[in-house]
Amino acid sequence: MASAKHVAVEAKGSQVIFRPSRNLGAKEGFEPTGVEQTSSTDPDDVGGLLLASFQSAA
Repeated sequence: MASAKHVAVEAKGSQVIFRPSRNLGAKEGFEPTGVEQTSSTDPDDVGGLLLASFQSAA
């Protein structure tokens, strides 16, 4: 599905790490973009950065 998006999320101590992947289609799957975004565990920070990560996973 070409419109699917993938963002790996990892919690490390007091940080949340987001790693978006690029969708290469049904046959190729997802490829990491190489971008890593880090947030504090504050819900507002996490929510905003998660949305930004999904937008960059195009």
